[in-house]
Amino acid sequence: MLTVWTGEGVATTTGALTIGDWIPTNGFEVEDLVDTLTLYTDLSISAQHSIPASGLITLTFTSVDIQSAFYNFDTNQQTGSNSGYCYVHYNELYSVSCDVTSATTLNLTTTNILTAGTEIKLTLLTKFNGATPSVTGTSYVAASSFTIDTSAAALTLSYSSNVVKMSTYQFIIAKGFD
Repeated sequence: MLTVWTGEGVATTTGALTIGDWIPTNGFEVEDLVDTLTLYTDLSISAQHSIPASGLITLTFTSVDIQSAFYNFDTNQQTGSNSGYCYVHYNELYSVSCDVTSATTLNLTTTNILTAGTEIKLTLLTKFNGATPSVTGTSYVAASSFTIDTSAAALTLSYSSNVVKMSTYQFIIAKGFD
């Protein structure tokens, strides 16, 4: 007996990719940010749905450059094939690799299934270079580019209105206090 099915398949709905925090590290506060400042920032994300092995999360930034500055962290102090600095915290647990692909884009690739709701924390070396820095993200099934989750709105940071950039510097060095 041969059975033929017609109609539409199961409907799927794209979920939320949540960008929880994007904050400066090493004692800096968001209020300390100024245009042209380069410093380490921590970014946390989580996906509503599980991301399969070889899945892809793409984060897109505006008004920053995440590729111009880099820190050599391997034993040979080699920069590797890409510039930029992206460190995935607890990578041995999550098996997620990070690749800075341009000044405003990075890709996270999963080696194993990443369970829904798992928070991924990244540290980036970020140069702020525009009016309103922001970040958005989307997760995909890598082989098909099928969207799993996407951020509903960009997470934005605001520069402090209390910090003034100086364009001219003058240093006075005294040898003693006599």
